[in-house]
Parts: sequence; C-alpha cells; structure tokens
Amino acid sequence: MSLDTQYQKNERRKFMKKFLSLSLAVLIIFGAIAVVACGIGDKTLKGDINGNGSLDTMDYFMLKRGYYGTYELTAEQLQCGDINGNDEFDVIDYTLLKRAYFDMYEIVDDENDGESSDVTSDTTSEEDTTPAVGDVTVSLGKTYTVSKEAAAEYPDSYNSELTNGVSENGAYSYSNSELAGFATRSLQVVLDLEKAQSGIHTISASYYLDSVAGVSSSLGFTAEYSTDNSAWTKLGTLVQTTSGKTGQLNTSRLELDEQITARYIRFNVTGDAAWIFLEELTVVAYTEIEKKIDYSGAIEKTYEELGTISPIDGENEINTDLGKICISENMPYTIDGGVNQKYPDVGGVMLTDGVSETLYEHACWVGFDGGESVKIKLDLQEYATDIESIEITTFAKEYLNIYHPTAFDFKAIDEDGNETVLGRLYAGLDSEEGRKNFVFSVGKTFSARYIEITMHTIDNALHFIGEISVYSRRSEDSDDLYPPVEIETDATPWENPTEDYVNLISGKTCQIQLSGAVNKTQFANNTPITSPILTDGVFTEDHNIHNGKYFKFCQGDKRNIVFDLEHISAVEKFTIGFCHIEAWAVYAPSSVRLVASIDGIDWYSVGEIDISDTPSQGNRRGELVLDKAIKARYVVFVVNTVNWTGIDEIQVFGRKSIENADDLDKFASAYENATVGIRKEPSADLLGGAEHLCLMYHAHDAKPYDKEALLPYMAYVDKNGNIIDTMFDSFLFLHSTGDMPSGGSPYKNSIKSDWEWCIDDLFKAGYQLDAMEETAGMVKEALGLDDDFKYNVTMTIYYPGEITDFGDVDGDGISEDFTVYANRMKAIKWYVEEIEARFAAEGFKHIQLVGYYWWHESINTFDTELKTMLNEISDYLHDMDRDFFWIPYHCASGFSEWDAYGFDIACMQPNYVFRSETPYSVLKNNEKLTKMYGMGVEMEIDERCLSDKLFFKKYMEYITLGAEKGYMTDTVNMYYQGYFTFKKAAEATDLMARTIYETTYHYIKGDLKNIPDVLDSYYFEIEGNKIYEGNLGFADEKLREFKVSALPEHGTVIFCDDGRFYYFPEKDYVGEVKFTFVYNEYLSWSEPCEIVINVK
Repeated sequence: MSLDTQYQKNERRKFMKKFLSLSLAVLIIFGAIAVVACGIGDKTLKGDINGNGSLDTMDYFMLKRGYYGTYELTAEQLQCGDINGNDEFDVIDYTLLKRAYFDMYEIVDDENDGESSDVTSDTTSEEDTTPAVGDVTVSLGKTYTVSKEAAAEYPDSYNSELTNGVSENGAYSYSNSELAGFATRSLQVVLDLEKAQSGIHTISASYYLDSVAGVSSSLGFTAEYSTDNSAWTKLGTLVQTTSGKTGQLNTSRLELDEQITARYIRFNVTGDAAWIFLEELTVVAYTEIEKKIDYSGAIEKTYEELGTISPIDGENEINTDLGKICISENMPYTIDGGVNQKYPDVGGVMLTDGVSETLYEHACWVGFDGGESVKIKLDLQEYATDIESIEITTFAKEYLNIYHPTAFDFKAIDEDGNETVLGRLYAGLDSEEGRKNFVFSVGKTFSARYIEITMHTIDNALHFIGEISVYSRRSEDSDDLYPPVEIETDATPWENPTEDYVNLISGKTCQIQLSGAVNKTQFANNTPITSPILTDGVFTEDHNIHNGKYFKFCQGDKRNIVFDLEHISAVEKFTIGFCHIEAWAVYAPSSVRLVASIDGIDWYSVGEIDISDTPSQGNRRGELVLDKAIKARYVVFVVNTVNWTGIDEIQVFGRKSIENADDLDKFASAYENATVGIRKEPSADLLGGAEHLCLMYHAHDAKPYDKEALLPYMAYVDKNGNIIDTMFDSFLFLHSTGDMPSGGSPYKNSIKSDWEWCIDDLFKAGYQLDAMEETAGMVKEALGLDDDFKYNVTMTIYYPGEITDFGDVDGDGISEDFTVYANRMKAIKWYVEEIEARFAAEGFKHIQLVGYYWWHESINTFDTELKTMLNEISDYLHDMDRDFFWIPYHCASGFSEWDAYGFDIACMQPNYVFRSETPYSVLKNNEKLTKMYGMGVEMEIDERCLSDKLFFKKYMEYITLGAEKGYMTDTVNMYYQGYFTFKKAAEATDLMARTIYETTYHYIKGDLKNIPDVLDSYYFEIEGNKIYEGNLGFADEKLREFKVSALPEHGTVIFCDDGRFYYFPEKDYVGEVKFTFVYNEYLSWSEPCEIVINVK
C-alpha cells in the first residue's frame, strides 16, 4: 500500500494542524476508556502511546491509525510518538516503533540523557503469564474462496496473495506481482478465519485502479459475516480512504461501531470495467497476540552451540578474465528434510531451475518446516575443479512466519565419496525481510562432484529457498550449444588447383552459428557439432529423424551452417535435403538462404534454395545452380528451424581452379558476418541523427501526452522537476497493441477511420505533437540550446491487412480492397501524405519529422506481396528524405534479412524484462545477434521495474550489458515503455524507481559509471566470542548489493544490502583477520574490497 499519495499527505497536514493544538483528552479505545499520560509524571517512555509503561502492539497500531487519520491522537500522544525526534509525525515514527517492538531498534528517551529505554517485546514477564492483547490482523495467512479464479497472466500465487500481508509501496501497474487480476466486473471472496474470532472491528481492502486496458477505474466493496458460511449478516459498505486516483493503489475501510464474532467474512466487489485487481483483504480484531519468534536469539543460540568452521584454503587462483558460469543449473539433487506441502518442490527441479526471484508472489520458493536440519545434496554431473562460489537465495516475511535459516554448512564430495568440509555461513541477527543471498567463497577455486548443504532451521518457523547456484569461471561460450565460429580472414587460391568438378565439402565438418535460444535440457536433442552426418555422402529416405542419419536441430530460430573450403574455389551448385514429418513437428523450411565470402570479412547473398513441397510425411530436397561459378572460400547455409529440423546431406559442387569464376561483389551485401560484426552506428543521415529514441504509445482509451507528461522525456529533470539537461533526442508515436476505434488492430483489420483517428490524435491541440513542440521550446530556452537544435519525431505505418472494405482514400467513391496490391500502396501513400501535409502546416520550429516505423514486429511470410511492398514503401519514403525503420521481436521472422526488406535500420527487442522466467541468456543472445547482423538495440522497461526488485534488476541488466558490450554508445537505442513509465520514474519518491530514471539518463549521455570504485580498506576492533555488527557507512542513498568474495580464515561473515555485515568470530580466537567483499550499484560488480578486523 502506498503511504505517499498526495491525498494522504494533505489529510495528514490537516490532521496535524488540528490535533497538535489539543490538550490531553479522554481516549476511547474500542469501548474502554483510559486516561493516557505519556510524558506526564513518571511515564516518560517515548513511544508509549497508551501509557501503560511499556511498548506493545497497541502503541504501534494506535500510532499507525493516527498516521492514517482513522484515529484521533492527542497532542501529548503525538509528541510522544515523535520517535525520530524531527518534530514531525511521519511514517518513520511508527516504523521505528514497530522495529523497537520486534527488538530491531533501540529507542533513546530524551529525558534519560540518551540512555536506551528498557524496551521489551511483550507486555508480560516470566512471572506474568497473562497473554498480551491488541490489534491483530486475524486474516493473515488465512484461506479463502473466490467466485472466479484469478487469470493465469495475473495469478494469485499460492492462492494466498489476498491474505499474505505483503503490501508493496509501488504498484505502478496492474501487472505488478503483488496484485491478483480477475477478469470480471463482480467478485465474491469468502475468508475463512479458521475459528469463531471475537473482537473483529475493522475490515479493509487494498486494490489497484486504472483507466487503461479494461482495468476498473473504481471499485465498490460491501462486507458480510457468518459463523457457519451459510447464514450471512450485512456489515456495511467499505469507504474509500484514498483519493481514488487511477494508476496507483487505493484502499477502502469499514470501521465497525461494535466488535463482532465471526468465522467467515465475505467481500462483495463491484467494478466498472472488465478487470478487478486486488492486493490485500484485511480483517483486524482486538485479541490475544501470538508470541513472536526471537530470531536474533535463534541465531545466537546456533552460534553458541555450533561455533564456526574455518573455510578451506582453496586450490587455485580465480581467473576473473573468464565469465562467471552457473554449472549447477538444471542439475539433479536430493532433499533429506521436511518440505512444506503448501510450498512444494514442484517436479523436484525448483532449486536448480535458474529461477531466483525476489517477492513472495513470484512463487519460485520451496518451503521447509523448521525444527530439524535439512540436507540437500547436489550432483554437478561432473568432477568440477574450478568452482568459485556457492550461492543460496532465501526469503523472509515475518508476518507469514517465514524466516531466513540460522546457518548453512557446506561440504564437497568427490566421485569416490571422499568428503571435504568447506565451511559455514550464518544469517545476520536481524531477519531482513525479502530476498537474501548467502555466498560461500574463499577467493580461490575448489573441487567437487557433489555439494552437500545442511540448513539449520528454527523451531515452529518456515524457511524458503529459491535457488542453489554453483559458479565456475569459464569461457562465456562454454555454456553454449555450439562453440564460437572461428573465421580466418586470408584469401588465397589453391597452390595446384584442378579442374575436377567435385563436392568441395565432402567429408568436411562444419561450424554452426545459432540465432535464438536453446534450453540446456534440449542440448542432447541437437546433433553434436563434431558429427560427420552432413557431409558423409549418405542420403536416406527413412522418415525417422532419430535414425542416426539426420543431423538434428531442436529449438532455436535459425542455424548458420558454415563450411570452410580452405582456399578460394569456384562454386556453382548447392544442395540440401530435409526430413519433413508434420505429425512429429519435424519441419523443413520453405527455402534456404546462401551466403558466401572469399575472406571472412565481406559477405554476399548468392541466392536461395527452394525446398520442393512434398506430402506431410517425406523428404524435401532442393538445389541452387548458379548461371556461372563464383569465387568463395566460405559458404553459409542459413536454415530457419521450427521445433525439430533434420538434414541428411549438404553438398557444394565446384572446382578448385577459379579461372573464369565471377567475383562475389556482383551480389548484394549480406550481414552474415560470422566473426566480428558491427552494429548500426548512429549517423546524421539516419533518422536525423537519432541515438536514443523513446516509444510513445497512444490510443483512444489512454490519456494523451501534455507538456507536463512530456517534460521528463525531453529534459532530464531533478527530483524537484528542475530542467538540468536534455534526455531522449528522438520519439516514435505509435498506437498501442489494443483495439483501434473501429475494433480492428494495428496489425490487422484496421480501416481508414482508424488511421484518420491516429492522425487527428497526433495533431490534437495542446497534446502529442503540439505539446512536444511547446515543451521542446521550453527546454531549449532553459538550457540555452542553439536555435537550430531540434528533437526528432517519427510516425508509424500500420499493416494494411487483406480486408476488402478499407474506405475510400482517393475520392472516387469506391472503398479500397486490400486484396489488390495497388490499393494497399495507394492507402499507405494517402496516409503518409496526410501526415506530411499536416506536419508542414503546423510550422513546427523545435521538432522535425525524420522517418516512419513499420508497426508489425515480424515479417508475415504468408503475405507474398510484403517484401515487394516494404521495398516500395522504402523507396517512396526515401524520395521524401524520410527513413524507414523496424523493431522486430527477438529473432522474429526476417530479422536477419532486415535490410533486404528496405529498412534503413532495425533495432531488435530482447523480450527479456517482461517475464520473470526468461533467462539472462536471451539478453546476451540479443547483444550478439544485433552485432552479427548490423542492427540496433531496443531497450525495454516494464512498469513492474519501478517497484518489483526482480524486474528492476532485469532492466538494470539491459543497462549493464550495454555499458559492458558497447551498445550504449555504438548504435541506435530505441526504448520500449508502457504509458508514462519514465515519467513515473522521474517523479517517484521511491529510491528504486528514481534510480531507473537517473541511470537511464547517464546511459543516454554515455557517461554511465557501471563499475564502482574499489573502497579503501576498513579496520575494526572487536571483542572476541561475540557476534559483531559492522557498517560500511555509505553516506549517499544509492541502492547497492554486497557479497563476500573471500571469507576470513577464522570465523565467518554475512553481508546485508544496506552496507552492514555480521562477523562471527572463531571461538577463543584472538588476532587479526581479513576478508574481502564486492559490491555494485545494481550494475557491474566492483573489484574486491578489504576489511580487517582485530579480535581482542
């Protein structure tokens, strides 16, 4: 739930002004009258709101309700509640009070000369067995039923999100993980409190409202209660306590006049659109408070009982020039211990499936019951001698009784069963809520076939593990299906060439370049690169792809099969044969593209092999015979693959003598450079010099862009909205993927009125282009930019699908029929001319129209006219000095031949940020392919990046890879966003969201410092045999991550992401210890930094 809406701020100001002037009054708490005297007489305990002489949950809930304006506190209580001493009543106060109650913070009372208060975590002592009572969220963790299940794309994780107590401050989008989405206008939710619960007095709901994508912009709630789930009594209507503003979380609450007793609470929810998005349904009762787990005491007890294990010395130095590779992904393991049945290890693969997320709702966690230790034995399937580290991700959420384990023990086992104790890691003394990373690393390599991990647990607690990862340093390509293609760049003829006409690749092996991703689990279904099958001279008519006579491909989008003829030869005939069994999902492509080079530098498209059509079961073969032989050393067969592909034989016929052979440059250039490609560089002649172009979606059901909305895009603004510098230099206006006004879409069935609406919307007074022109002028004036400085604007050409009644564009009274090619071009030219004429008529001074975008994200191979049409569009636009560009999705049909379709540039989408399970390898593959095929890169941000740490990290990985691999500065970057995403980041008070805006700005400017500085050595003196909490003391507010890079020889250490660390000394050890850590700012990791501790 967001605590910082403008409405709440205004309400708190009014509340403070009114009640700070009040004197001590009678406080009515749930029907019981008590005189509160905080700060009067002997009662001087800061935070003791109810005046009973101790800190308890009643104090916290009274202060929290006062903060929200649902309870009236006296002036004395407000003064007593100023925990942080800033003379204001704010969210920090009740947060500190809560932390004090849970022994996570020590309140210092001003009247006690700075000495700490005698803070207790319960209202009882050992002698007093009276149970503590107070406000308790009795719905927490309870089960419920719904009248309609949550949609699969917006799931209700573990069927528990509505009562899990997890409430995030962000929720910038309906796609946020903590929201459950229901495709209905009305919904009933029945909560089962498991027993007849007395003292119920408050019922509330938190939910998300929006005005886009069919999301309800308002929700109504009523509540009922029952003791038997049969007879129901109405409680009333929940009243909205927030502004009701769309695009954010809102809350509604019902405060009962009298407490009730009920087992079941029924929420009746009514929306005004197709979707209802709920975050939390809450029932609060004044009842007995369950005693909390003493987490720090559990850590101290484990430490006292087990002590530390000195880590092994390690074997060899770590080669940091190599890539960090996870060698445990998808490896098998066994578990000896209690897996919680509510959070099972589905399929027995979740701990090594490569999915490590950040929120409870991500549903990637395996749950373990506390009490007994748990042993997990991981089989690496090889004896690895280069292990660098072991990392384990855990999760804690105190409300749900989920805690980090107290400790992990690590053991290495070789193939003969010999065991080596590696060491032990402890958790910190405070149960950091959320995801935590345990890192075992000694700064050198060690060896193992098996890794055995023992997890030490806490009685009556629940423990979550997301992922166990074992890392080695290896070539980044060692994890790929095929090794890197190696091309020699010399071009020499044969010394004694012959005129014999032969198969020049007979018996040769090939190299294969993969475009697209293949899951590691499918590697075995791809024929090894060393196999001779492709050139062994064996043809088969057997239709069984697994008969050992077909070279098999499984998954991945394309293979470039590269043959090296060793020297320049004269080639003229190419053949290839495929297996085609549709019933088995084995497909032959419709054609195979051929690319050749004499030197491995310049590549040319020499033609295509047509694969003849045969019945659904059979072989498909094709050949290409050139009119005249050509000179080539390298020949590449470009094979598109779908599901399964099988090839029995490939041949290249020609002669070693190159006399009378033609040069390759008579063919069109190709971007099939198999070694070092070059991404498309920015140029003054390309899209007006665009370097960073932002996509601006518009639609008939979306809010338009005004000056306020556009300012953070056109200017970099500080936290106060002041203009500091320029931001994006170029923009693309395009309709969203949703329906256009007629019900058609941008990629099919749109009609003339839809295209006219898009034009009218772009030229709407005060919005879109008009607002951009005015904002540009304002930015130029503020920054003193030259008069001739202009922002680049591009428009969208929508797909003219095969409809027969588009509308009349030439005034002849006949609606255009798009089954006729000429009519498709006629409509596109009419549309472009309308935009050009209206843009010219506006007389813009600060923005310029530089090009057009082709909306469709893939090449429709079933549209036989498309290639001709796109090239005609390109020529038409070039005649007007406009560029034509494309943004295909990852490995979309036609992506590698983008230039053959007439585009001046194509920027490929990685499609990495949108799904939590999409592996990082997809982003890396996109970087490789855009370089290989001379493309640009699309950056992508999802609104969840602003509030969900998992998606935040994914976006930052785009930035990091761009800085490390060069696409930050060496190509055109285009930025996908939802509606106003970067604006929300710019205006956010949340550090994570604002960090996205700040980092993107530095990325755009090319001055991003992705690797942080090595810190000076830290020195601490501590007392032996006691857990020590240290703090690295960063003064700024940047987000960081920390992890140990080399454990100390005596004792062990764990880092927190706020710069604190906990050192656990070896028992009775006295002397100096050293260890190192690395840190990042959610970009690249630093080099190791040193900490020295003198144990006395």
